Parts: sequence; structure tokens; C-alpha cells
Amino acid sequence: MTSLSGIDVDTASGDRAWRAREKLRDRGDELLAELAAKVALVTELQLSVTLHEEAHDELARFCRRQVLGLLTATDRVLYAAAAEANDTRLLVRALRTQHDLLAAEIEDLVRANTIGRAALAGHAILALLDGCRRVEQAVLLPAMAAIPGVDLAGLVDDLDAVLRDGLFRDARAPELPVSEGSPPAPGGYARLASGQAG
Repeated sequence: MTSLSGIDVDTASGDRAWRAREKLRDRGDELLAELAAKVALVTELQLSVTLHEEAHDELARFCRRQVLGLLTATDRVLYAAAAEANDTRLLVRALRTQHDLLAAEIEDLVRANTIGRAALAGHAILALLDGCRRVEQAVLLPAMAAIPGVDLAGLVDDLDAVLRDGLFRDARAPELPVSEGSPPAPGGYARLASGQAG
């Protein structure tokens, strides 16, 4: 027979896990909304060439810092814990593959020398990130919450600390201005003026 105190503990633990999932969902929604706005600005054809270049640089910086930063922190905290469990190990492997694809698209974005290429990479990043987020919310997090001994709320607190303290920085997310990490592309955006935005 289950004691009332045991029920209370289970309920409290379930509530904490639910709040942790809601917190991650809200953070993901905010990141996607900001990313979508920056991608839309890059594809706005009414902007001048100079403003397009500025929008591209800002999008690239955002992806390298905010997007790659969150991906790296998520991998080191949530995925590392989930990779230890049989029920979630293969799912984590698939999500890490998506993260690698995202990192490659971000580098393509940084190196893009036309509006068309920047827009293509931006839309790919948006789609991949949204896909990862949906899988995490619908499959990974509920599975982790059901694994005995996994404190999902505690892991989310750890994730917050990693993001707050900047402990996610690594070689794949360098703190460099976009211009320093990109190869020179003389006249790349000037093609827009002649209608060659591909």
C-alpha cells in the first residue's frame, strides 16, 4: 500500500518535472521566434545592400552565440544524462546528428556571400532547430522524466547555470566577430543589385 507521504513526494516530483519541461519549451519558443525574425529580415528584398549585409552579420552572430550556445549546453547537460539510459540512448544519438547538421548550416550561413545562400542556410537552421525542439518536448523529456533516478528539474537548473556562466563555450562556437570567421567575399552582396541573389 502506498503511503500518503509517498504520493505527495511523487506528485511534487511530477510537478517539478512538468515545470522544467514548460521552462524549456518557453525558452525554445523565444529562441525560435527571435531566430525567425532575423531570418525574415535577411530575406526582405526591400532592404538596401548595406542593410542586408548588416542583417546577415547579425543573424550569423546570433546563430553562433545563442543557437550554438544552447545546443552545446543542452548536449552537455540533458543529452549527457539521457545517453546513459537504454530507453533514450538511440534518441540522443539521433538528436546529436541533428545538432551536427545545425552546426554545419550555421557555418554555411557565416560563409554565405549572397542573399540567396544566406536565406537558404537561415531557413535550414530554423527548420532543423524547430525539429529538434519538437522531438525533445514530445519524446525525450517525457522519457527522461520517467527514468528512475533522473531529476529532470535538477538538470534544467544545471542547464540554466551553464548558460548563465557561459560554460558551454567550445571550439565549435567561437567568440569571434563574423567578419573574422568568414572568408573574404569581394562583391558578393553587390550581386543583389544586378538581380543575382542565388
